[in-house]
Amino acid sequence: DGSIAVKAVKATISDEWELELEDSIGNRYTTIRPVGRVATRDRAVSALVSFAREVNDLRHERGEVLPDDIVREVQRSERVPV
Repeated sequence: DGSIAVKAVKATISDEWELELEDSIGNRYTTIRPVGRVATRDRAVSALVSFAREVNDLRHERGEVLPDDIVREVQRSERVPV
């Protein structure tokens, strides 16, 4: 059983934020995939919401989709302001 989560993590001392996709398989393996970086906390919040919607849409449209494929799709999409 696996899970996918989206996260915004403060990247530096300045106000930059890294968007990440976290893929966990049970309690044994976790992979963090960077998706993009935004300049401010406000942009991180809106980008994170868009990112979560995009991931949710892809998972519902395609069922079994690999996390690497999700990251590629999201990075190509214009709906996520990264």
